[in-house]
Amino acid sequence: MRVWPGCFCAIAALLLTGQGHAACPSPAADQTVAVPGHPFAAEATSDNCHLFASLSQGPASGAVAVLTNEKGSFGVTRSVRLPRGSGAGLALSHDGSMLAVSTGEALVLLDAEKLVTADEDPLIATVPEGSHGAVYTQFSKDDALLFVSEEDSASIAVLNVAALRQGQGSKAVVGRIATGQAPVGLALSPDGSRLFSTSQIAGISAECMPEQGGGRPHAKGALLSIDVAKAATDLRHAVVGMAKLGCNPVRVAVTADGHSLWVSERGDGRVLGIDPSSLASGGARVTRIEVGKSPVGLAIRPDGQQLWIADSDRFANGGGALALVTPAIAGEAKLASTIRVGAFPRDLRFLPDGKTLVAALYGEDAVLLHPTEP
Repeated sequence: MRVWPGCFCAIAALLLTGQGHAACPSPAADQTVAVPGHPFAAEATSDNCHLFASLSQGPASGAVAVLTNEKGSFGVTRSVRLPRGSGAGLALSHDGSMLAVSTGEALVLLDAEKLVTADEDPLIATVPEGSHGAVYTQFSKDDALLFVSEEDSASIAVLNVAALRQGQGSKAVVGRIATGQAPVGLALSPDGSRLFSTSQIAGISAECMPEQGGGRPHAKGALLSIDVAKAATDLRHAVVGMAKLGCNPVRVAVTADGHSLWVSERGDGRVLGIDPSSLASGGARVTRIEVGKSPVGLAIRPDGQQLWIADSDRFANGGGALALVTPAIAGEAKLASTIRVGAFPRDLRFLPDGKTLVAALYGEDAVLLHPTEP
């Protein structure tokens, strides 16, 4: 592993405490960093010094790439092969010590400190997923629970993190929350009390046309609101709210103040802004904005002034784009601009500096870092 001078003395402590934002400088201009595979998603350490990117390297092969920040310039310093499946959704624990990676075939838990500071094996645990189709992960705010959206079994798995760390494997699964078909996106409310999840299909109607041609029309999707406390003790009653949405909702993001939820509707080419307080009534108040072809990934700048959307155009194999909506407030937001970025932008995040957008360009085998305007 290549070691960057002067970086690692403080990194271990920062990872373990989850503190020390923006210890490493921000990129001054756009950077496109080549990675050894198709990047599905990316997550940054809280010090701005590292990015983890989940990679697909074949039908059942994947890795996690570590991108290290040297004086504002990122480069790949390590790639760790995943034990099963292809890299998909990933989440860093709130204390910065663990990275959870879904691979379709399994849930993999890695030691974040070992990923960036050593050549040691960072594997903590692997939980086989069989045919469930693990796609996205999310830690509870106290890092006691880990949620995994299971696209192929209409459920969200709930795992006990302490049991995972003790090597209990599949016994760490507390249970599963029933959802609509093809749940994908997960997002936690700022106070940690609610988990929001998209389901691409909810019901038996046929309003939505198949996205890839052929097949049959299907029902619209939904957004679920899940009580995190009940997810640990009362799975049957954990879903406490739902909003019926449009065609193929796939990602969800929430503003830092918790006042607005945003959902990408891949099948309708738009994003929806939702007042989360209206979910419990079943009559959610919604703002609809047309943004582009097959939108997927979402990222909200921490100041709430910008919402970025990955227009993937994944089914037409055209060039992808990033759409900017301002501000990220349901009822006020408008489409501001669109920039071309190459094939299949899939997942978006902001660095902890609060201004640098990170885009996983799946079709380009690259990660883009884009400083946003004030």
